[in-house]
Amino acid sequence: MDLLSSIGKTIATVTLATIPVAAAAAATIGGAGVAVVGAFGAGVVWASLHISQQVHDWARMGQKSSRTKPIFEDLILHERQAEGLSPKFRHIAVCGVAGSGKTSLVNALRGLRNGQPEAAKTGVVETTLSRSSYTAHSSIDSLVIHDIPGAGTQSIPAAEYFYTQKLYLFDSVLIVQGERFGEIEIEIIKACIRQRTPFAVLRSRSDELIARVADDEGLEFADAKAKHMRVSVEAVMKELMKSGLPTNGLLELLRLVVLVNKNDLRQYVIKGIEEWPKEPRKNEIQERSLLKYLGKIEKPG
Repeated sequence: MDLLSSIGKTIATVTLATIPVAAAAAATIGGAGVAVVGAFGAGVVWASLHISQQVHDWARMGQKSSRTKPIFEDLILHERQAEGLSPKFRHIAVCGVAGSGKTSLVNALRGLRNGQPEAAKTGVVETTLSRSSYTAHSSIDSLVIHDIPGAGTQSIPAAEYFYTQKLYLFDSVLIVQGERFGEIEIEIIKACIRQRTPFAVLRSRSDELIARVADDEGLEFADAKAKHMRVSVEAVMKELMKSGLPTNGLLELLRLVVLVNKNDLRQYVIKGIEEWPKEPRKNEIQERSLLKYLGKIEKPG
């Protein structure tokens, strides 16, 4: 078995462990063996992004942005105040390619369906034209979610997106990938690494994609789900390698890939952790881990 296949097999079977950018209150979900990427969602405070030197070197390689130096902390603190980012809250940016389902995830994290009157507007084309901010559901303590306009449009080129949208101001960045993982996502990832901004890559609409695989290939649900998980991670892996990321740096980034769907995510948002079912929901993959990363905690007994 070659190294690439070995990494793919490891990613497809590993259970959840720990990563350096997880939220303070998070704890690994025991027995979550369906996880594609085994290191998301446990135990360490949001603080800084811990990445090896070789991955930092990759992030600086062929830099397309005009910004060549990190933005220093004192300037970030000044800009956070100017932008109205209260220090009483944790602030996450939900960003990515236009039309990727960012706003649907924002609504889910607020405990809302897309069609509810108070939900943010969604659509098949980019509907977020300026940054919109929302308080997360009350079960996720002190979290403000910022819905960022889509990348890759004529008005917001990928190379400058991290800086024009001031993603360096946020405590963590959730990059919602498009139909295909590619240059836009890689540019945002590289900028996050250069700036040492904690991030995760979200593949949304898992329920829809599993159903598509089952229908197109005539597979049983369990087989379709397993294939969706494997193919999603392999696609990211191949694009990262094409971009020049050293093979032995792949696991550092692949562990930050998270597969979710808005419907299960919303269900777990509105229920307390103590009410979560012991067994995973049918389409569930890493929704629980994402919520623990974001700070959803179990209420005291």
